[in-house]
Amino acid sequence: MRCLIVDDETICRKAVALILKEVAHCDEAVNGSEAVLKFSEALQRDEPYDVIFLDIIMPGLDGHDTAREIRRVEREVSSSPTVKIIMLTVLDSVNDAMKSFCHAHAIAYMVKPPSKERFIETFKEVGLL
Repeated sequence: MRCLIVDDETICRKAVALILKEVAHCDEAVNGSEAVLKFSEALQRDEPYDVIFLDIIMPGLDGHDTAREIRRVEREVSSSPTVKIIMLTVLDSVNDAMKSFCHAHAIAYMVKPPSKERFIETFKEVGLL
């Protein structure tokens, strides 16, 4: 499984990559613009990501805008989205969760810091494991 972890905080990216190292090859992006670029490049190489973990609060493109851009890029290549987006954020708010599902087409919403067990549980819930 190929995974892209998008977070402006290094420690968060490294923690997620460490948790997922047994089940996924993880790339990292420090902001939304870099994430969109890496996503586009992976599609062009025919090595698409299976899942993107996306922080909401980031400088520049926030997580919701980044997800919309990723979906736009995806629509240019295919008629249906294929990458699964999981929002991973400190925001424990119903409003942000709904915005993630409705506008960013996320399949899951996790509040930081999640445990390894929570990651595995979420992966099973969304059909990644």
